[in-house]
Amino acid sequence: MADFQTQSTWIKLAFLFMDISMVLYLYCYDISGWATVGRAYQFCPANGGTCNSDWVVPVEVCHVIAYLCSLVCLVLMMTVVFFDEVKGDKRVLIASVVLSLLSGLLIIIGVILFRRYLTNFTYSDCVTIMTALLMIGSGIFGIVELAGNHQKKVGPKK
Repeated sequence: MADFQTQSTWIKLAFLFMDISMVLYLYCYDISGWATVGRAYQFCPANGGTCNSDWVVPVEVCHVIAYLCSLVCLVLMMTVVFFDEVKGDKRVLIASVVLSLLSGLLIIIGVILFRRYLTNFTYSDCVTIMTALLMIGSGIFGIVELAGNHQKKVGPKK
């Protein structure tokens, strides 16, 4: 098993951001009314028209795919951090970065679709946006790690 302290600062930050993001994402499901199909997921116009809930499915699809991407990304990052077999393997780190960025983007798209029909900004939306920003930050730290490993060492020739 690889030692956590031997990892680079960027990998440690990416792992930390990803862990915090997953905890926040799971916490979002615990907030009442966030992930339920109920009154919050219906848009009823003031003029007495019928309620529109056609946009519920795209919101749920975005959040489910984002959650699955986040989960796979966390597992991949754990293998990078804790297993010697994949330490330094760029393919696993690239997959983790792509899934992290995709997850953050899908969370933001889901929140935008959800917010279109509600008038007030709620606490759960704030936590969800923070989750997306942490996932995107984790992907950026992974990109910095990948870019840092491919830089040429510049120095005096021997």
